Amino acid sequence: MKEQDTINLLRTKSDSPELEYWASRLRVAGYIGVAGLLVIGLLLGGGYLILRRETNSLEDKKSVLITRINQERTKEGLLLSLKQRIGLASKVGETQRSLGTVLDTINRIAETDQLVAITRDEKQQIRIIVKTKSVEEAAGVIANVLRMVAAKRVINPQLVGLDLGSDGSVRVTVAFVHSS
Repeated sequence: MKEQDTINLLRTKSDSPELEYWASRLRVAGYIGVAGLLVIGLLLGGGYLILRRETNSLEDKKSVLITRINQERTKEGLLLSLKQRIGLASKVGETQRSLGTVLDTINRIAETDQLVAITRDEKQQIRIIVKTKSVEEAAGVIANVLRMVAAKRVINPQLVGLDLGSDGSVRVTVAFVHSS
């Protein structure tokens, strides 16, 4: 019979017990190494899955919080607008309250039918324009302003203008600050 050229992949027994001992040790070490790599792979895979789930959870929370912040921005804008309007309304309210005493003082300075214009600026300075029929009435208006200064109802009066008309009428412009 002719010997065949074949390769035998099955392990053959060795005659040396020492070689057999080391071969079994290497086999056990290989199994332990593979098992260790498998365990490490499973641990790393599990850790990755846990971290990925946490990351997704945090990203979801982030998007929810960003949405809530954007909704609150609208409310904040409305609140700021409301705050400005309330400030303006309170400023108007303060002006309206003090306007009654200002008008009372102006009525003591000149009669209603003599008043041409009343203005008030941001510095609370009041300017009145009075048209009188004569110089004597204009002098009376100026005397009334001086009485209001003495009564401490008017501060820092100024005669801004004095015009004599062709018909004898006098146009007096007086500026002052009303003391509250």
